[in-house]
Amino acid sequence: MKLRIFAATAALAFALSAPVLAASIQEQNQQARDLVMAGQYNQAASLLDDIITAQPDDYEAYEIRALMECFTKDFKLASIDFTEAIRMNPLPDTDWLNGIQYNRGLAYTNIQKYDAAIKDFSAVIKRDSQFEPLYRERGSAYFHNQDYKKALADWTTQIERYPDDTATLLKLGNLQYKYLQKYDDAIASYTKVLAKNPGNEEALIGRYNAATSKKDYKAALVDVNTLLQQKTDDALLYICRSGLYLDLGKPQEAQADANTAMQLKADYLPAYLLRSYAEKALGNGAAYEADQAKVRQLMKENKDNKKLYNQWKFLGKRK
Repeated sequence: MKLRIFAATAALAFALSAPVLAASIQEQNQQARDLVMAGQYNQAASLLDDIITAQPDDYEAYEIRALMECFTKDFKLASIDFTEAIRMNPLPDTDWLNGIQYNRGLAYTNIQKYDAAIKDFSAVIKRDSQFEPLYRERGSAYFHNQDYKKALADWTTQIERYPDDTATLLKLGNLQYKYLQKYDDAIASYTKVLAKNPGNEEALIGRYNAATSKKDYKAALVDVNTLLQQKTDDALLYICRSGLYLDLGKPQEAQADANTAMQLKADYLPAYLLRSYAEKALGNGAAYEADQAKVRQLMKENKDNKKLYNQWKFLGKRK
């Protein structure tokens, strides 16, 4: 997850200036900010350690160091330093506290302390619910806690407030499809993404999966065709379309796609398996047996092919 800096702490984004010998703690903190923004983390860390040693109650130094630790992906230390910043600031203003708790919530999320992240995000929402990513991030924490009902509520609220937030629309669609089996809702979410970005691969795959799950094979075929326009050499997509053609009673088209998949990927078990189904539907008994024999051979040669067989054996047999 990329760190998203709350507006209150975006003060780190100052114009870069050459480090100078600081004459005061305030100037040293500014110098540390500049070093962090310049990516000179070792120098910044050394200076911040000196500041904190000289003035242990300097909450601003803890805040700067915590943000630096987020940039260097040391989220555990960042969460500790954010906590120290809050403890050291006797009279925090609302914007500052919102920024600190939001960023600490992100740090907690990155170290899988989802309950603590939810607590921080909820505190910020209670004080000021207008900051755009809040419901998305709290929804993600709920999702990782497997509290899908609350994740759904937060992501739904996020979309109601920010309809153009395609990142959350994708999360919502994936939740509705994979975890809640609400296929129509998932299709609606993916469709909103595609209305803004017609070539979004994740949304096309998600909508294909949701349509297939509800046995709307014609709709699924539309999305696979779109994906194949983008990825013409993807053997997996040809196998997906081959299975759809079988479900739609088009064995010749299924056979052709299986053949293309074989050309793109040698000894690809799903291609032989799907082609065998097509050959059987076409009444080509000998070809069916030959492909089935090849499937058995591939499973003997590579144990991973057994997993592929179990994954794909149902394609073309969905009713």
